[in-house]
Amino acid sequence: MGGFDGVNEHAIAPCPWCPNELPLPFTPACAGPGRFRRTVAETVGAADIADNVASLAYLAAALSLAAAAAVLWLLERRRRVRDRRRFRERLVALESAVQAGTARILRRRELTRTILEISTTLLREHSLSVVLDRLLAATLTSFGFSAGAFYLRNSPDERFVRAAIAGFPRSHTDALLGQPVDSTTFDQILSPEFRVRETYYYVPGERAAELGFSVALRRFPELADAPRSRSGAWQERDVIAFPFFDRHGRITGLLLPDDPVERRFPSDEVIRAIEMFAALASVAVENARLATQREAATRQMAEVLRVSGELLAEERLDDLLLAILRAALRTFDLAGGEIALFDQTRDVFVRRAVLGRVVSEPIGAEIDPAVVRRRLAPERRTAEGYYLASDALTFPFSDAAGRIIGFLAPELPHGSGPIAYETARTMQIYANFAGLAVARAEVRGLEIRRLRELEEIAQMKSDFVSTVSHELRTPLTSIKGFVSVLIHRRDAMSAEQRSEALRIVDSEANRLIRLVDDLLAAARLERGAFHVELRRTPVNEIVRRAVTAVAMEYPERRFAVHSGGDELVSHTDPDHALRIVTNLLTNAAKYSPADAEVVVNVDGDGSWVTIDVVDAGPGIPKSDRERIFERFVRLDDQVRSNPGTGLGLYISRQLAKAIGGELSVQERSAPGSCFRLTLRAVEGELGS
Repeated sequence: MGGFDGVNEHAIAPCPWCPNELPLPFTPACAGPGRFRRTVAETVGAADIADNVASLAYLAAALSLAAAAAVLWLLERRRRVRDRRRFRERLVALESAVQAGTARILRRRELTRTILEISTTLLREHSLSVVLDRLLAATLTSFGFSAGAFYLRNSPDERFVRAAIAGFPRSHTDALLGQPVDSTTFDQILSPEFRVRETYYYVPGERAAELGFSVALRRFPELADAPRSRSGAWQERDVIAFPFFDRHGRITGLLLPDDPVERRFPSDEVIRAIEMFAALASVAVENARLATQREAATRQMAEVLRVSGELLAEERLDDLLLAILRAALRTFDLAGGEIALFDQTRDVFVRRAVLGRVVSEPIGAEIDPAVVRRRLAPERRTAEGYYLASDALTFPFSDAAGRIIGFLAPELPHGSGPIAYETARTMQIYANFAGLAVARAEVRGLEIRRLRELEEIAQMKSDFVSTVSHELRTPLTSIKGFVSVLIHRRDAMSAEQRSEALRIVDSEANRLIRLVDDLLAAARLERGAFHVELRRTPVNEIVRRAVTAVAMEYPERRFAVHSGGDELVSHTDPDHALRIVTNLLTNAAKYSPADAEVVVNVDGDGSWVTIDVVDAGPGIPKSDRERIFERFVRLDDQVRSNPGTGLGLYISRQLAKAIGGELSVQERSAPGSCFRLTLRAVEGELGS
């Protein structure tokens, strides 16, 4: 068990010095014991150093690993702390988001509940003004605005009218309510440039300033053009508009809330809530408007039915037309209007009644046919029967056959646009009743006129029979008397007396012949059975023969003939022309004073020849200058002063028309009358 220098003898180790690699401890046969000792000592020291180095290396490695582990632990701890902090932050953010979302949901639910409650309330209200006031107040209160306005129109063709204003002093707004506004501004607001959605329009303040939008009645006009202080700030010129639609999908209303309480632009949530509110409120507004129109139409219809009975009882046409117009203005709250009727004789519409406005044309004046065509253009006729234009309404009067016999044209208030549909429809119903009343009055008037004409004719025939009987009896009595004297007392009469008696008989016979001739001529003219033969006729010859004939009958009269040419020739019937001139001269001689002269003026202008017969008699009133050419008509003075049948001038005018001429009474400044016979001249044969 012993060892060498503490070395275990049983330890086996190769000998570093022996080539045969003997194990240690070496044997005594080894050749280097001294060297061995040194070697062993060196070996033991190196081993100790190696062990120390290894131990140090192990320690350093352990320390490095510990330091790395510590660093890793610190990094992991920091990461976990950061993650926990981020988690807490995310948790807090999530909680905030949940709270905000919950608040939004609650706010949205509250807005929705408020919108539904207000809409339900509005739907139960039928007064349009009340609906608009409540609608505007609810908008400001529920969505955080300080002011606003609502604009309304009946159709897209009309201008918007201020229907409700809130948030401003009443002293400023009362005068504005019901007034139309400039259509240009609203056309710009509703342009595609500013349409965000179909139910929402937004005009930024900068663009509003460029377009020149007004800032009147806003609370802070001094801030109108100031730059926005922060993102989302409200500018005084900002315009947000929410359209209201009728049942046809047309924009008939516009809600403009203004001046947000928080001075910030409304959030998208609020904007969409207002859009939903506007959609529901549109139904309420439309219902209220229709209810208001129906109520007004019902009231108007009751008034129409009441008035129609009164109109049908009116017989005088002029009084009826004024009654129709007054009732229309009163019933439909119109400023004025006019009524025109169709005149069949002139083939034009004539103004017959005007109320409430000043017109340049008087009552009875013809209306320009172009105006009538524009008013009654077929493309402007509505299904209800009236005619609609942008600046006028026309309600036709029709008879039982459907012919337009007149129309009512109401005066529209300036800028208000057409009358509401329900009112216009009721007005046409009224016009239909009025048309029947007018047609009835015209028929009744025609019947009255015909009855009067028949009465006048009957009276004239009675007078005619009496006159003719007298006219026939007078010459017959004279003829019978003188013939009896000549038969029974011929021998007692001198030659001069017999000659005078025969002259009187001859004159009275001629008078009878003329009377019978007039009666036969009138009968032929009535039947259209008279004969006309036109030929080249010297006019001066006709005048000479007529003057000669009448001068023989009235030898005490003086006749003067003035001719504008010796060869005045007419294309006429000489016999009829002679009869006309003779009749005119006879009348002139009959009605002129004893010492007066009857003047005949003959002249021509190339196309016509005129024969004027001028007397110094009592003259003919202007109102009777056409009536004297009717059958059996004789003026009162003529009846008293001179006998006659009243057929002479009637026959003369009919004969003048038959031969292509004209007979008329001319205006005369001096006393007396001037009858003019106009005959067609033979071209190229007028003398000078």
